[in-house]
Amino acid sequence: MGTPRTERPRWLGTLLGALLACLASVRATSACPRPCACHGPAELHCTFRYLSAVPPRIPPGAQRINLGYNSLRKLSPTDFAGLEKLELLMLHSNEISTLPEKVFSDLRSLQVLKMSYNKVRVLQQDVFHGLNSLVRLHMDHNQIEFVNPNVFYGLTSLRLVHLDGNLLQQLHPDTFVSLRYSQIFRISFLKHISLSDNVLTSLPQEMFSYMSELESIYLHGNPWSCDCSLQGFAEWAQDRPGELKALFVLFDPLVASHPS
Repeated sequence: MGTPRTERPRWLGTLLGALLACLASVRATSACPRPCACHGPAELHCTFRYLSAVPPRIPPGAQRINLGYNSLRKLSPTDFAGLEKLELLMLHSNEISTLPEKVFSDLRSLQVLKMSYNKVRVLQQDVFHGLNSLVRLHMDHNQIEFVNPNVFYGLTSLRLVHLDGNLLQQLHPDTFVSLRYSQIFRISFLKHISLSDNVLTSLPQEMFSYMSELESIYLHGNPWSCDCSLQGFAEWAQDRPGELKALFVLFDPLVASHPS
């Protein structure tokens, strides 16, 4: 006895639903760039994959990407195009030596950028263009010799910058300005800065005049010249014993004596 006709549409509907679910699963899997692992549409993990380039076709809904511990040597201007929802980008422990201008310009939601332990030498003016939501920037342990004085301009959400373990010999007075109304009225919203283990011998006297939000600055491991070139910084630090929660320098007498 055959199956009643009235039950065939119900049976076919069940089969069609199962097929559609299977296809959706296949599509979701194929959307994850090889050889990465995707824990849901928002997380992309590509660590220890021997990658020499950023994988193409990253899902536009990605919120967290980890590309650490690979062999990336350079970034393309289109590597992160369209990733407007990305909040965390990890590029640490690679071989990246240069950063194209505006390479992160589409990452309007990015809050944390970690590029520690690469080989970047220069931070040009527009390299962080568009990162209006950036809060934490980790550029420590690169080979940075030059920081453009306008590199942080416009990054009004930025609160922490790590530049320790680089090759910085000097800094422009405007290096950490994030907002400017004129050449006179300059503001920095930074709260935490690390400049330790560079080759700095002095600091611009004007640099701290616009940093009213600063809570901690790490300066140890630099070959400081203990002379009048540091007097401005010494006076600034001495006037803020309650505001500065952490001040680490190479030698203690910095805030106690002003050699002439």
